[in-house]
Amino acid sequence: MKKQLRSMVVTYACVSVALFVATASHATAQESTPIAPRHRPEISAAIVAGYGFHDGSFRSLPPVENCCTGYESSGGFNTGGSVALSIPISNGSLRVSTRIGYQYFAAGFTSTTIEKVYSGEIVSTDARIRHDLDVSWNMAIVGFGAEYAVMSKLWLGLWLDGLYAIRGGYEQRETIESPTNITFENGSTVRDVRSGALSDYTSLTGGITGQVRYRIIDGHNKGFTGIDLVCRYMVPLGALYAHDMQWRESSIDYKLRYLAGGLSITF
Repeated sequence: MKKQLRSMVVTYACVSVALFVATASHATAQESTPIAPRHRPEISAAIVAGYGFHDGSFRSLPPVENCCTGYESSGGFNTGGSVALSIPISNGSLRVSTRIGYQYFAAGFTSTTIEKVYSGEIVSTDARIRHDLDVSWNMAIVGFGAEYAVMSKLWLGLWLDGLYAIRGGYEQRETIESPTNITFENGSTVRDVRSGALSDYTSLTGGITGQVRYRIIDGHNKGFTGIDLVCRYMVPLGALYAHDMQWRESSIDYKLRYLAGGLSITF
C-alpha cells in the first residue's frame, strides 16, 4: 500500500511537470513578446500542501518504548505556508529572494511481530502483533535562493532552506491482528498506547529546494501583482537522526524530504 501511494505521488509529480512544460510550450508558441522585466522588490505569500517522504530505518525513536523489531521508510501528507521577499537583479529576469515559513509533516510507521499471547487456556497462542508509530514534525523554515524567468509567466528557482524542528511528537500502540478471539493481559486487543514529544533529534537541518512558479492570474490594476501556481521539491542535506545515533541497542537513520504544491499571491 505504501509503495502504491509513493508511486501515485511520483506519477502526480511527473504529470505536474509535464503540464508545466506543455503550458510553457503553448504560451511560447503564442506570444513573441520578451520577458517582462520587474524592477521593484516584491512580497509574496504562499500556501502549500503535499507529501513528505520519511526515509530511514530504526527500531525505535527516543523516548518511545516498544517491542518492535524495526521500522522502514514511510510517508505522509504535509501542509505549510511562507512569506517571501524578492529583489530584482539586472533586467529583472533574475531575482534573489529570502523567505520564512512553517511546515507540518506527519507519517505513520508500521511493523509486525509474532509473539506468544495467553489465550485463556493452558497453552499460549502465536499472535500477530502490529506496532504503530505515528510521528509529526512542526518545522520553521528560513530560505535563501534565486529565481530566473524562462518566459513571462514561468519562473524556475533554487533555494537553500534551513529547517528548525520546533517540536517532534509521537503516538504509539500495539494491536493484535490475528487471531481475533484473544486479547492482551489488559483484556483488550490494544495495549501500550502512549504519546508525547520526541527527543535527541537534530533540531537544525537543511535542504536544497527546487521550485517552479507559473503565473495564472495577472493582478495589474487589481491591487496585487499576480497569483501563481507553485511546486516545490526538497532534498535534505542533513538528518533528523543521524545513522550513527544509537537508541535501545540499534542505530537510527531518519531523513525528511518532501514534495508540495499550492498557490502564491505576489504584491
